[in-house]
Amino acid sequence: MIKKSLIAFFLFFLLLEGFLRKDLLNDEWLRSGQNNWSINILNSQNYLYKYDLAHFNCMIGSSISARFNIVKEMFPPEIFMLPFNGLSVHDGLNILYRKERLPDTLFVETNVLDRPANAEFASTIGSNKWEEKLKYYVSSLREAHGPLDLASQVTTSAIIVFRNKFGFLGGDLPNKAAMDMVREIEVEKQNQERKKQSQDKTFTHKANDLENEFWSQMDNLHQKGVVIVLFNMPVDCRNEKSETYYNNLYAKAKSKGFLVFDRVHCQDYATTDGTHLSGKEIERYAHFFLAQRAKLNGSAVLN
Repeated sequence: MIKKSLIAFFLFFLLLEGFLRKDLLNDEWLRSGQNNWSINILNSQNYLYKYDLAHFNCMIGSSISARFNIVKEMFPPEIFMLPFNGLSVHDGLNILYRKERLPDTLFVETNVLDRPANAEFASTIGSNKWEEKLKYYVSSLREAHGPLDLASQVTTSAIIVFRNKFGFLGGDLPNKAAMDMVREIEVEKQNQERKKQSQDKTFTHKANDLENEFWSQMDNLHQKGVVIVLFNMPVDCRNEKSETYYNNLYAKAKSKGFLVFDRVHCQDYATTDGTHLSGKEIERYAHFFLAQRAKLNGSAVLN
């Protein structure tokens, strides 16, 4: 009985691995319906194990810049979006160093620099190099390709296909932007619950320790040839840090040879909750972001 079970498991494992390697499923399809924690994990694994351009840029940040995923199609493929919902720049930096190659240019959102990395998240991605190597070569070991999640996505997609083709299931499909907005709200609520249930001990770090760590990481990347670009996203004026804070932050960045995007005024943009830009506003800010990038590209200062 045990022998038959092992054989059955092994056959299922091979079938799943073969199915995934055929690329019958794409990442966006697999990622739909995931909760906040899972989306962060899947995005990290996609960056570590699948994203493989010869030259690429990367963006790290908090849930504020994670809103860019709503308008991801506006960005060129050489910019990988690695901001995390409910986490921080420090979590993004941890993932960045796990990849064998560093990005040519790193875009860093500076709204949330005083939130430490989450140790639980780091261990979930991979507790050691052997585990990471296995996940790199064996697709079916990655969280995105778990059999229960695949079954759920197959069922959902089958319903959508029948609804679109035959129209007998009724109702209009919500557009992608609307679905993304709903998902963002849901995952943010789930993240708040998670934070209430378990506060990681790393959150006891002092703000100045985190800032020193941040600058140390930036210096290290800069010395390795990575172009550092800092940017600040608009939030509700009541929640924005002081002008003095950002003036000091960017003065220090420029003194180190880092690049800085122009800041926009908080009154010019609307948020959904005082912190996160609405769908239309994130699209508008994305245009501004890309214009700032083009400006630096025109000056031949970006890799």
